[in-house]
Amino acid sequence: PPGLESRVCGLIRDSYADFGPTLAAEKLRERHGIEISKACVSRIWSNACRCSRPMPNCGAD
Repeated sequence: PPGLESRVCGLIRDSYADFGPTLAAEKLRERHGIEISKACVSRIWSNACRCSRPMPNCGAD
């Protein structure tokens, strides 16, 4: 859906920046009703958010 990446990016940045992709995906599903894979979370974090640091444990899970 349109705007999903920016919404996910904002939620990650505001609430889950210290989480790895797996836990961030779980919290997005549990708390916000967003079904998204850990791979998509990782991709959005690196592409859409354009953050200067990688997500923690990004290569580990």
